[in-house]
Amino acid sequence: MTRGLEFAYLRDNRLSSLSGFPQLAHLKVLDLSNNALTTLAELPILPQLKELYLAGNKITDVSTIPALPALEVLSLRGNHITSLVGMNEFPNLTALFLANNKLDSWRGFPVFPKLDSLRLLENPIARQPFYSVAAISLYFKSLSKLDGFAISPEDKHQAESLPIKFALLLRRGMPLFEASASSLDEQCDRFCVESQKDVSQASSCKLASCYVVGNAVEQQTITAKFEFNCDDHIHAEKATLASNDFSLIGGLRFCWFRATRGDSPVPIPTATKQTYTTTTGDIGCCLVAECHPVLPSGEVKTPFYVYSRDVAPEKPTVAVIELVGKAVDGGQLTVSVHYVGGAEGASEIRWFHVPPYRPDKPTQIPMELKARFIMLDTSDIGSIIMAEYTPVRSDSERGTPVSVRSEIVKPA
Repeated sequence: MTRGLEFAYLRDNRLSSLSGFPQLAHLKVLDLSNNALTTLAELPILPQLKELYLAGNKITDVSTIPALPALEVLSLRGNHITSLVGMNEFPNLTALFLANNKLDSWRGFPVFPKLDSLRLLENPIARQPFYSVAAISLYFKSLSKLDGFAISPEDKHQAESLPIKFALLLRRGMPLFEASASSLDEQCDRFCVESQKDVSQASSCKLASCYVVGNAVEQQTITAKFEFNCDDHIHAEKATLASNDFSLIGGLRFCWFRATRGDSPVPIPTATKQTYTTTTGDIGCCLVAECHPVLPSGEVKTPFYVYSRDVAPEKPTVAVIELVGKAVDGGQLTVSVHYVGGAEGASEIRWFHVPPYRPDKPTQIPMELKARFIMLDTSDIGSIIMAEYTPVRSDSERGTPVSVRSEIVKPA
């Protein structure tokens, strides 16, 4: 009888266990509100379940909620939840209701890529300063409602102005906006070090500092620096080892990740050195370097990590410019450039006649500013053709014009 069941309403039944709950392959809605459940460990995976209501129970550990691939709505209002550490990252979740619990930190909040509505009122976390901005930062791309109200453009803009590493470190337990920090970047960098200092690693080495050297700008090289305090068994005193001199442990293994706003960091497959040269694809992203201490035996230990500032575009620049084609009557010359500086906008191209005997007196040829090629005719014979390229980024910032000249145009 239950094989094709799609809706199950079991609220207000004083249930304290789900032992023996059937595998309902077609179940779409399950309401277990106002019971006495403390765990969901006995709930089987329900592949088509879209809505799960668990309000008014005694749940403390959300990691016992099984992976539910189709889940869209999850209500956990009025339980005893203090942390979301270990909770599954439900890929289709659009609404999460957590009001009236005991959450006092953003530590462990999963990445829900489709989360549209979040409710957290009557939690200690909701009384923190800048609470709404923090919530938007965590779910920047999808969240449109917080505690039942539409997110204001002002809060959205403020969240967008924060560094990406802010949300990443909130998920690691960083408190909101410490008054002792002179800037948010300073707070993030300080927490990154302090939160890792007590992690026991190989030998007796502990993290002393970590930072990124270099400017987080397109086409620039940055370096992840890690320094450790280690017991020097020869001199019986503390020695500080930099990440390029780690002989007491055996070595370090690096990998870099790219994080966009509101998302988890994604590994960059080829970035496995201490240094990394940023690319156009990194613009607007935060780069994360993980450093794995390696024992002389080859055992790889738990990694340390450090975050860059958000990668900024280089000033609009033409790195290479050339004219392709033959400078002859009836020929075609095309300007070819290698542009650097973020997304290219409406760059401008101007064409000129240059007299060989007066190279400092070019005369502009009337053409559209977007024309990347010129067809040569008899009027061009005896002149040098010059192309001047002004790089312009998509935000209208202009770079320095550069030019290239052809040979003297000859008859066909």
